[in-house]
Amino acid sequence: MNQTDLIILAVYLIFIVYVLRQAWNSIEERTVIKHVGNSFDYEGLKDFVDVNFKFDGYYSFDKQPSKLAATIVNKSPTATIIVDWEKGSLRTWQGGDRRLIRLIDGMQEGDKAKVQASSTISPKRSLSVTLTSEDLLTVDKETSELRPTKPMVDIRKLQADKDAKPKDKKDAERIQKLRDIYVNFTSRREPLKFSMRLPLQITNIIEGTKKDMWGFIDCNFTVSYIPRISQVPWNPK
Repeated sequence: MNQTDLIILAVYLIFIVYVLRQAWNSIEERTVIKHVGNSFDYEGLKDFVDVNFKFDGYYSFDKQPSKLAATIVNKSPTATIIVDWEKGSLRTWQGGDRRLIRLIDGMQEGDKAKVQASSTISPKRSLSVTLTSEDLLTVDKETSELRPTKPMVDIRKLQADKDAKPKDKKDAERIQKLRDIYVNFTSRREPLKFSMRLPLQITNIIEGTKKDMWGFIDCNFTVSYIPRISQVPWNPK
């Protein structure tokens, strides 16, 4: 192989490396969100109600969901279920509670201050709703309607906060905790977790006897990191 051939080979290899690097960088960091089950205030609630959620596969870091599509199912043939949205909450991955909001078409800025009407689910019926938290809502400039625009789990903010310069010792401890959380998240040792609490009133009438029950359902979720390498379409053969 002469010198010209070596130069051509070197240029070719550099080009291949460049193309592979560009392809690698074009792969977005992603997450997958899962509903990992419901926790009931007491075991008897399981006989009356179930809650399911729908997610859209993978989410890029910049396009994390800002709302939840939920279906609440009344499993009982005799009981009526009332969901008290006003007493519900969305618990963040850091443990803080946010006010739960049931989204309704045409919501305006002033609607946030109003008490939300409860929803009634008849026996053997279900209710499909879209839920978010109050602090994620912003006003659409064109329609003046409230829309959820901020992510429920803001991974980009976590990235920025973990690299912030601490102001004092207490702040340094907080930032170090965020760094540990982020490392555990991206190394897939521990997903980020959040939950939603739904308060229920169940009225059951059997043979003329009325019985009222109250309780909560905690719907639990995980946000897991999907590394770039797992998104490459390897051919196992």
